[in-house]
Amino acid sequence: MRKQIKGVYLNPKQKAFILARQKRKAFKGGRGVGKTHVIGAHHYLLFRNLPTAKGILASITFEQLLSKTCPEMEDSWRDWNCHEWDPVSKTGHWVFGKRPPSHFVKPYKMPKSPERCYFFLNGHCIELASMEVNNKFRGGSYDFLTGDESALFKEEVWNKIFTISVRGRTRGTAAFHPERNYMHQSIVDVTSAPWTAEGQWIHKVRDMAKKDPDNYFWIEAQTLDNIAYLGEKYIENLRRTLSPEEFYVEVLNGEIKRQSGGGYYPAFREDRHTTIDTWAYDWTSTGRIQTKRDTFIRDNQPFLLSMDFNVTFTCMAVCQEIQGPQTMELRFCDNLFAKPDSVKDPDGQMLIDRVIDEFCMRYAMHPVKSVELYGDATANNRRLGARPMFDQAVERFRHNGWLCLNRSVGKLPGHEMRHILINNILSKKNLRYPNISINSNKCKALILSIINAPIKADYSKDKTSESRKIPQEMATHLSDVFDYIICSKYAGIVIGSGDSIWTSLIPGRS
Repeated sequence: MRKQIKGVYLNPKQKAFILARQKRKAFKGGRGVGKTHVIGAHHYLLFRNLPTAKGILASITFEQLLSKTCPEMEDSWRDWNCHEWDPVSKTGHWVFGKRPPSHFVKPYKMPKSPERCYFFLNGHCIELASMEVNNKFRGGSYDFLTGDESALFKEEVWNKIFTISVRGRTRGTAAFHPERNYMHQSIVDVTSAPWTAEGQWIHKVRDMAKKDPDNYFWIEAQTLDNIAYLGEKYIENLRRTLSPEEFYVEVLNGEIKRQSGGGYYPAFREDRHTTIDTWAYDWTSTGRIQTKRDTFIRDNQPFLLSMDFNVTFTCMAVCQEIQGPQTMELRFCDNLFAKPDSVKDPDGQMLIDRVIDEFCMRYAMHPVKSVELYGDATANNRRLGARPMFDQAVERFRHNGWLCLNRSVGKLPGHEMRHILINNILSKKNLRYPNISINSNKCKALILSIINAPIKADYSKDKTSESRKIPQEMATHLSDVFDYIICSKYAGIVIGSGDSIWTSLIPGRS
């Protein structure tokens, strides 16, 4: 009979995961279920079972690790009476971001730099890893691996760089016997339910657990599984504040399916058109983030903005066009949106001003205070008796000290032609077409809007999501601003390129 964990509260799903002895384990949990607490408990047991071992704790960015995961993990360790080393009282079990005290046992393989490493008194070492610099870990040898929010990882990177590096010492002095020590060569990932198609790879562990339960373990937990700790009021508050779809995914741990056939954007690929490698960091002497810089944005370049106006949801895509020696790139750097405020703006008349004010505040330090504004010019006619919406937007930028050039002139192609044009560009079938790159650290809503956009039989975009009771940032509004700027800037390039797909489709759909 397995020894029960005492003295530390774990809900039944957490306890089942911690007690499972399979080498490959995965925990998919809803909001507030205690996923980071699971990581903390797991790493405490790694520390106790693998002295002098070195392993990896990986997440999507260092920002995620050092601002969210690590503080919660350290708090979990304190529950186990495992504390940071205090040089004054000469007590404690671990240090972070600096070389360990002289009386600590050294890891079997000491990292070249102590930054972003935990060192324990028995020589156990955890090295933090980020998908931003994943190649740094190529070819390494580690004793264990933990992934935090793994549904955000690219499957290929996780498998070909991280999991194959879990080898460690199985022979020689102080080696671990992988069959006798179940924690050696263990691979664990803990994650929320994926919102995107690319994140569905995590369910492969579930499939393997059904086929090979001796070596694979999978468990899912809803927020309700932690109700003894959270309380009923917390759950009811989530039910009131979240949309049904958010509640389904974030609380009930449900699965979202991508549009059949790729929907309106079948050529869109998250691995090709999105990137997480957008931050550069400065570090303190203790390995904590001091500042972070957005390297995706060019300081010497103006912003190109695309907006969609609606009294229930107004949104903006923040872009820059980067001209290289041979290719051109359109970068989607950020997305912003505003919804009616039931007290201050129940009619949604101030949504334009609120989005623009937020942009101007967020990018107040950008050296180039000028923007080009794109969108559907017919928006000027949507509110009878009111100022044209683009005029209102230009004036609001001027009010905030920015120069705004209104580029929303002329009629944009209809939905069918936009579908053809944009998917030709996304497919990059011609070297003249721009590369499309989306910052997934800041544009999650835009990406979800794109991958969830359905298509009708006549090749037009199905916009019924804009009238459904779902989070409107997941509806098709943001995908429209994606369309507006691409069509406004590059329709002429595509139509004039002689692309075989474009020309073959035009005659039958004139």
